[in-house]
Amino acid sequence: MADNDEEEVGLKELACRWEWEADDGSWNVYSAEHEQELSEALRSRNTSVQLSLPSEVTLRVDLKKMVQKNSQTGFERSVRYAVKEKEDYFVWQWQGDDTAWHPYSAALCAELEQARRQGQRTVDQSVGRVRYQLDVGRMRQVNSKTKYERKMSRLQSDAADPAIPSGGPQPSDGASCSAMGSVATKRARREHPEEEDGGVRQAGGDSQGKEGGTDSGRASGGDTLQA
Repeated sequence: MADNDEEEVGLKELACRWEWEADDGSWNVYSAEHEQELSEALRSRNTSVQLSLPSEVTLRVDLKKMVQKNSQTGFERSVRYAVKEKEDYFVWQWQGDDTAWHPYSAALCAELEQARRQGQRTVDQSVGRVRYQLDVGRMRQVNSKTKYERKMSRLQSDAADPAIPSGGPQPSDGASCSAMGSVATKRARREHPEEEDGGVRQAGGDSQGKEGGTDSGRASGGDTLQA
């Protein structure tokens, strides 16, 4: 495993993009303007950030739960962080009890990607008092106490460019999304432990601007890593 200085440099060199889930389950890339705001919030170790749309709609993005919430309607949809390797983007995710896949938090995605690139086999993660070991080699998430395992995956993203005109810059290609070094990442997790959530989000609606849409919902059960 590399020392902290090397890990921080590696994370700072990671390129990424931010994506949101549409009503039909497809994924779309945020505008360059919103990507910059999201990445800056992550670098500052903020747990959430507010985005504004031209329609005067505001969206609150939770960077731990990876959920975008319409501040007016309360509707939620999934958000994910994709890391770039060569010309492609990849998303780290875990499989819930309902077999649906859910993205890890942006900070954890960056840490998992860095571990993979450095040849580090496992990454430790705590959710409250529960400890997990994320095995990058076997692609398994293991509850350290119960030894219960969930599948992990590193999915190649097929997200489309922004479909909602924003009047702002066009989407960036591989903008630097270093977020934070490994030391800061671990500090943020200690200060803001992830929360369990077995709820299912509402469905129905229209475009991102109005913030309707469907979501597969979080997995239920007592061994869900909401990271």
